[in-house]
Amino acid sequence: MNPLLQIGDALTLLKISRSTLLRWEKRGMVRPFKNHARWRFYSQKQIGELQERMRPKQAAASKRRAHRGGGR
Repeated sequence: MNPLLQIGDALTLLKISRSTLLRWEKRGMVRPFKNHARWRFYSQKQIGELQERMRPKQAAASKRRAHRGGGR
């Protein structure tokens, strides 16, 4: 079974802000499931796919930080 995660859990796993996740939703990068109260839920598969998309950007950001700090 693939349980659904509430938005707070998704944010914690992705290490992003709520506004970033909502912006990604508007851009069509992720489509949450919504219940009758319109609460957002995300599958673990969706979170994994977002983490994979983020990985190259995170690696590039780490390299930039290392490069800036290397000359100190």
